[in-house]
Amino acid sequence: MMDEAELRDDEQRVLEAASTIEAEGETGTLQQIAGRAGLAVSDARAALSSLTEVKDLVQEVGTTQPDLGVRYSVRDQPSPS
Repeated sequence: MMDEAELRDDEQRVLEAASTIEAEGETGTLQQIAGRAGLAVSDARAALSSLTEVKDLVQEVGTTQPDLGVRYSVRDQPSPS
């Protein structure tokens, strides 16, 4: 399991934003996550790319409305034994 201390500031902010949106019963779009994280869309996109492709903490869950783009969800992490 990835230690959150290993995340860059922008990745941490994006992960927290995605988690908050998910706790409200939704999955977040890039624009929603960027807004919640207080980041430019380009910076949030880079952080999401790292969190999905490298660190495997966030996953793409498809689109509900094509004009809004991909939605993102935080992956369930195994609990420490």
